[in-house]
Amino acid sequence: MKNSNREKFDFKKIIKNINWKDKNTYLVIFLLGLLLIIIAIPTGSNRQKKDSLLQMDRTAEADEQGGETSNDSERQVQRLERRLGEILSKIDRAGRVEVMITLEDTGEQIVEKDEETREGTGSETTVYTTEGNVESPFVSRTCTPKIAGVLVVAEGAGDSVVKQEILSSVQSLFAIEAHKITVVKMSMQEGEVP
Repeated sequence: MKNSNREKFDFKKIIKNINWKDKNTYLVIFLLGLLLIIIAIPTGSNRQKKDSLLQMDRTAEADEQGGETSNDSERQVQRLERRLGEILSKIDRAGRVEVMITLEDTGEQIVEKDEETREGTGSETTVYTTEGNVESPFVSRTCTPKIAGVLVVAEGAGDSVVKQEILSSVQSLFAIEAHKITVVKMSMQEGEVP
């Protein structure tokens, strides 16, 4: 049995009563359609939101700890300085050698990402590895830091032949321009025998 008190909702009647000559009517219909489209567009997946939150969290942790990459870079530079000093001191008449290396940057780590393409749109999600309870981004490639300059202080750098050998050795080892390398003679300290 139908409820006679309820009136039937009639869309045809409503559409007939709309004033189609009024520009505001078209504006309201357009805005309603736009609102429906915005509501229907899917937002990013929960995984993408989680990726961005984890990345921001890791960046904040690295900043608080002074940046792990800067410590790694410093150790790498110290190791390079020591090895370069050892090898350059073996050049004939070079004598004792000390080296200082400066970097342009701290290098770069390339993080692996999954790419998804759907109907002309694409999205990326970071690939993670899990070790124990720690989840971290999978680093597919690490670029070494760029060397800004090298200073070599050598006892035998007063000899132009030794200076040129040191300069060309550093230039070929690090593939940097000659103007970024300085070779100077080491000063004699009190009590040292020449």
